[in-house]
Amino acid sequence: MNFLDQRRSKLTPATIKAIQEQTRQQMALAVSIAKRKTQAEVLEALAVVISQGEDA
Repeated sequence: MNFLDQRRSKLTPATIKAIQEQTRQQMALAVSIAKRKTQAEVLEALAVVISQGEDA
């Protein structure tokens, strides 16, 4: 048995499920933040392009 198997064997199924859910929520939050940041960067770049088009 490797280290992770030994550690898992000491945890109850409810604890494992809670840890998995917490990890899932953290990953979902990270993805959401990344999408918002990317979207903001795209909108900022679009605003620059539009303003340059108006100047022409």
